[in-house]
Amino acid sequence: MAAAEEKSQANWEELLKSAFTGQMNLERIFKNKGYLIEYPKLKKFQTYLKEVTDEEKKAIYEAYSKMFDISEGTEVMEKQIQNFRKGEKEGKSLSLTDLTDLQNIKSKIKNFMDSAQGMKQVFLQFIDQVHNQLCYCRNFKCDCEKVLKDVQVTLEREREKKEKAEQDQQRARQEMEKARIQIKEYLNSSPLWYDLKFMASFMEGSDGNHSNEPNLAKDQGSGLSERMKEDNDKAKGLVEALKKTSEAFRQSLNENKGQELIEFICNLTSYEQKKDDCKELMKILSEGLDNLEVLMSQWKNMVNFFETLESCLGQVNLNLDSVEVTQKFTKSNPNLPVYDQAIKSLHEAYLLSSTYIKLYDSAE
Repeated sequence: MAAAEEKSQANWEELLKSAFTGQMNLERIFKNKGYLIEYPKLKKFQTYLKEVTDEEKKAIYEAYSKMFDISEGTEVMEKQIQNFRKGEKEGKSLSLTDLTDLQNIKSKIKNFMDSAQGMKQVFLQFIDQVHNQLCYCRNFKCDCEKVLKDVQVTLEREREKKEKAEQDQQRARQEMEKARIQIKEYLNSSPLWYDLKFMASFMEGSDGNHSNEPNLAKDQGSGLSERMKEDNDKAKGLVEALKKTSEAFRQSLNENKGQELIEFICNLTSYEQKKDDCKELMKILSEGLDNLEVLMSQWKNMVNFFETLESCLGQVNLNLDSVEVTQKFTKSNPNLPVYDQAIKSLHEAYLLSSTYIKLYDSAE
């Protein structure tokens, strides 16, 4: 039994240890990245243990001291009660000494209960604190999950933007290629295109004085020269007009599509940045949620600890009330199992209180 009790006490101590969560690192990351996220400022269990007045602290140690004294005699009392119950089964009557021992047991348990009740109010205050903090944890966890969901939605929206930008970019390239082909087809299909090319090649190397004109008779040469000059001037005008039209078309195309492409590129750059931010934020929030789970588990353990202690003290109280109802010790004494249960509850309360005091002292 003693080994099991020591194991139970060790388990409580282990459960109530402060878990490492990396809280400070998360707070620093949130702040440095400019995320408006509040990480819960959870106090350690030891910090709560220190938040008692001097009067409460004195009461805690006095009650614990009395619990220790009573606990030292619990094994003796438990053996006495077991002997009483064994004697009853064998039909033996309680002797005067037995009755005196039972009265002493009752008195000791009553004294213990008076001391324990003084601690109970202190424990109840801690139970309220722990419940409040646990509710805060749960609320923050919900907020954190909402933020995480918002980030996931944002990331999905950015993915859609990226896909649309890629589609628009591809469409713009196709339109530019189509426009280039249209210009080429337009030029190739122009009725003057070959004449213009011929005229342009004819004029290459010309100094403007028509030094390459054929050597004809003066009258013939003069008429032909005039016609060629007219055709030449006409060709020049057509070439210039075509160049201007083509350049204006290209410029218009470049201005419109170029601006769109600039916007696409900006969107893509913005997407890459936002994508990285979303991934990092999701990673940080995921770590935050993991840490909250650890903290919540620890606070739940504290709640269980105090509720168990309160239950033990409450059970002792019920047992003692039952004992008070029966004033006489009969041959089949109904108080014996009640006393037995009271002692077990008291011992459990003592073990829990031992854990409490040990944690309290470690916070000094």
